[in-house]
Amino acid sequence: MNNIDTILQSAELPELPVEALPDERQAKILSGALQLVHQDAKKRSRRRVVRIVAAAAAAIAVLCGAAAIWHYASVSTEETVYHTEGTRTLSDGTEVTYFEDFTSDSIIRIDTEGRTEGTYCGVQFGWLPAALVPDHTAYLYNVIANRNPEQLDGVSDSQIEMAKDCVYSTDSTSQVKYTFSCLSANEIVSCDLLLLLDDPTIVKEGTLNGLYACWIEAYRTDRGSDVTSHFLLLYDPEKLCLVFLGGDWEVTEKIAENMTIVQTEIPTPEPSRSYIYVGAYG
Repeated sequence: MNNIDTILQSAELPELPVEALPDERQAKILSGALQLVHQDAKKRSRRRVVRIVAAAAAAIAVLCGAAAIWHYASVSTEETVYHTEGTRTLSDGTEVTYFEDFTSDSIIRIDTEGRTEGTYCGVQFGWLPAALVPDHTAYLYNVIANRNPEQLDGVSDSQIEMAKDCVYSTDSTSQVKYTFSCLSANEIVSCDLLLLLDDPTIVKEGTLNGLYACWIEAYRTDRGSDVTSHFLLLYDPEKLCLVFLGGDWEVTEKIAENMTIVQTEIPTPEPSRSYIYVGAYG
């Protein structure tokens, strides 16, 4: 939970349009945000001043004017420890298993409302700003066959063809820059989504193409300058599938408006770890 979340939860806002809140009440909430701005500015970049105030105002509008929206996504900047393991091949050809711990403080979490089981899903696009690049595009069937081939045992031909026609991930680093991932149940249940950036902030929530939508900003420093990155998270609570897009919102919103999440009958295995990286350009 970030500082803005703390302010808004403690504010006990009524389910009224934002304009119906007394000026004094709005001022009190934003005053709390400003106090945290000054605290954070002492230990973080000054860019947070404008961002936190904007996020507070946006969140107030969401909580007061859109009470019907279920808040599936949340962000955290609390440093969290994750465990990873794998194998390395030594120079003599021997394989050794390694165990490592690392920390992250750029975390996105999804509330699946207690659901833990689902099936694989992928996406069919109606529009993309650039053609799919074969080297950068993974289709759902290939992903399952490489990761968990046993999940394909006994699957009907029609389901196999459906999986071959659904995109799991793709990205573009030339012309129009964007990245896309479609995460199935085993990749979001009890898993944290980790960004390779700093200070993830939810700036807006709503619906897009009939799906829960969450607009996220995150930051990094490039040669001494702060760079803002935009992400669009889409979640289908019925299919237990999540789409994560990175790039200019004008582009990712159009992709989202013209895509279809397709759910197969292929069951997902148990989650293999407690985290997955998202939003990285290939």
